[in-house]
Amino acid sequence: MSAISRAWGCTAALLLGMMVVLSVHFSTTGDEYGISNRGWNGSSVFFDAVLEEGGTMITDPALLSNYENSLLLLVVPAFESGERDPGAYRAYLRRDNTIFIADEGGASNVILQSIGSSMRVVPANISSLDTAYTGSFFPNGHPAAGHPLLAGVETLTFNRPAHVTGGEPLMVSGLFSWQDLNGDGRMDAGEPSGTFSFLAREEIGAGEVIVCSDPSLLINAMQGGDVPGGNRAFVGNLRSYRGAMLVDGAASTATRDRALLAGLRDSPSLQAGLLAASLFAVAVLWRKKYRVGG
Repeated sequence: MSAISRAWGCTAALLLGMMVVLSVHFSTTGDEYGISNRGWNGSSVFFDAVLEEGGTMITDPALLSNYENSLLLLVVPAFESGERDPGAYRAYLRRDNTIFIADEGGASNVILQSIGSSMRVVPANISSLDTAYTGSFFPNGHPAAGHPLLAGVETLTFNRPAHVTGGEPLMVSGLFSWQDLNGDGRMDAGEPSGTFSFLAREEIGAGEVIVCSDPSLLINAMQGGDVPGGNRAFVGNLRSYRGAMLVDGAASTATRDRALLAGLRDSPSLQAGLLAASLFAVAVLWRKKYRVGG
C-alpha cells in the first residue's frame, strides 16, 4: 500500500471517529430505562440511590444462592427460552426472597411461566379518564390491597402502562379505563374497558413475585417532585422493602455496553478534547500526504 493510500486510510478513520464524537454530543440517548442514562427516560436517579444504599448487581443467577430476605429487581427483562436456568430463580424464591419484575412488553412472561407464576404481562397500553393530567395516557393507580410497598401511597401516576393478569392485584386503574388499541387516547367501540391491574403479587414457595406493568415508574422524569401521586414514596418503599436490594444484570446488558458512550456524552470536556485531538491528527496527516505527493 502506498504512503498516500495509508494517509488517506488514517484520515478516513479519524474523520469517522470525529463523527462518532459529534453524534454522541448532539444525539439524545436511546438507552431507555438505562441505569447510566441521566436523561428524562433513564433511571439513573433511582439506581444511584440503590447503589449508594449498598445495592448489588447480580450478573450470574448462581450468585443468588448467597441471599435471603432480599429483593431481586428485573427491569424490562429480555429472557428467552433456555437463555438462563430458571432453577436459580425458583431456589431463590424458596429462601424467602422477592422477585420484582417491571415490564410493559411481555418479555418477562417466559421467566414468569418458568418459575411457576400464574401472572402475565399483557402489552396493551391502558388509558383512563381517571388521570392527574389532561391526557388519558397517564392513568392513576389505586391500592387494591394492603402491602408494605404501598405504605403512604394513595395513588400512583403511570405512563402508558400495560396491565397484569393473575395474582393478587395491588394497584389497579379507575373504572373508566380501557385498552387503547389504536393509540388515539379515546375510548372507542371494541376496546376492552373496565378496571385493570398495574401491580400484582403472588406467593411462590416461601417467597414472593411482584409484577409491575410500567417500568417508567423508575425513570427520572417520573421521580420529580412535580409528579402527582405517591411515585417517590413507592420507589422509596421498593428500595427498603427487604434487607438487601439486588439488580439482575440480564436487564442491564445494553446499559453496560453503552456505559462508555454514556460517560462520553456526559463529559463535554472529554468530547472537546477528543475532537481537538482528532482535528490535529487530521491536519498532520494531510500535511504528510502533500509532502509524499510532492
